[in-house]
Amino acid sequence: MLPKRKLVTLVFIGCLACLWAAFPRPAPPTIHAAPVASPGVIFLEGFENGLTSGYNGWSIGDALSPGTPAYWDDVSSSFGGEGTASGSSKAYCAGHGYTGTLYSPAYQKNMESYLRRTVDLRGYASASLSFYHKMPSIENGDYGQVTINATPIRTYQASVSEWTQETISLDNYTGRSITVQWLFNSDYVQSQLREGWYIDEIEISAATPTRTATPTPSRTPTYTPTHTPTPTSTTSTGGTSTHTPTPTPTLSFIPTHHVYLPLARK
Repeated sequence: MLPKRKLVTLVFIGCLACLWAAFPRPAPPTIHAAPVASPGVIFLEGFENGLTSGYNGWSIGDALSPGTPAYWDDVSSSFGGEGTASGSSKAYCAGHGYTGTLYSPAYQKNMESYLRRTVDLRGYASASLSFYHKMPSIENGDYGQVTINATPIRTYQASVSEWTQETISLDNYTGRSITVQWLFNSDYVQSQLREGWYIDEIEISAATPTRTATPTPSRTPTYTPTHTPTPTSTTSTGGTSTHTPTPTPTLSFIPTHHVYLPLARK
């Protein structure tokens, strides 16, 4: 026959085993894969449909014009004999008000020809600007310039004999609207006729932010066992030791498995 104390201990261990088997193990967190955003073209201009102030959001003009106003306009592929980067049209810094001839054009002196437009970069995490340009000849002291919010980003003061692509990062300007401008400036000195600046195939690409993966936690059940008091012995007045039985621990669950143990005989 097992002693009562050992019997109670075995019952308690059996109940813990039932509890361990009854409750499910915590599942590992589920990670949802985040979609990867790829850059997309949000603006494209090849000057195939003309160029006037207000068309497609453009603003054009000559900020100086003390004499003959000269500013950006679309011209054909054969204009100046310079071809295009793509398509049948391009933009020329003095397309309106140029001097010279159709096949040998030149820009005016005292020009500040601008071509500008607002671009909305709100909601994007990254962006870039690219365009093709060509500058067959330019007078000393004159220049072509790309500005963003009136701040010079690129300045060109030397001839560019072939169509060349330029790329400018716009990452520092995402989250807001910006004004992109192509500016051609000539001073009052012009020793000889110069052709100036052409641009073509303007493209602005942008990408939206990627979503961060969020783990989904699983609930983990917890169990707090009831403390089992230690049995005590008391001595009666007759000198006989009386054993006080240990109370059976109370469990706050119904086990799904049963452990059957033999009852102790008195």
